[in-house]
Amino acid sequence: FREVDAPPPRPHGARGMPVEGLCRSCGCDSSGYPPIGRAAIWTLYLVILVDFFQLTFVYPFIPTLVADFGGGEGVVAQRVALLSSIAAGVETVANPILGAISDRYGRRTVMLASTIGSAGSAVFLGF
Repeated sequence: FREVDAPPPRPHGARGMPVEGLCRSCGCDSSGYPPIGRAAIWTLYLVILVDFFQLTFVYPFIPTLVADFGGGEGVVAQRVALLSSIAAGVETVANPILGAISDRYGRRTVMLASTIGSAGSAVFLGF
C-alpha cells in the first residue's frame, strides 16, 4: 500500500456552514453546475417510484406463472429462487455498466433510455 495524504480541510464560514459555492455534503466546488429545481427532483422521484413499482409488481405473480410450466411445489420454489437470483445477478452486472455509460453520454440520456426500455418491457410482459 502507498501512503495517501489526508484531504485538505474544507473551508467553512461562520458557525461551521460551508463557504458559498461549496457543496454542503462533501465540500467540493459546485459553482459550475446549474441549480436543480424542485420540479426536476420530484420528477426524478416519480420516475424512480414508477420504476420500482413496475419491478416489484410482478413478484406476487411469479410463483403462479412458474407453476404453469409444471412441477411440484419444491420444483416451483427452486425455479422461483433461481429466477430471483438471476435477476439480482443481472442487476449487479448491469448497474456498473449503466454507470459507465452515463459517465460517457450523460445521466439524463441513460435515465431516458432506461425508462423507455423499462416501459417497453412492461408492455412486452403484458402480451
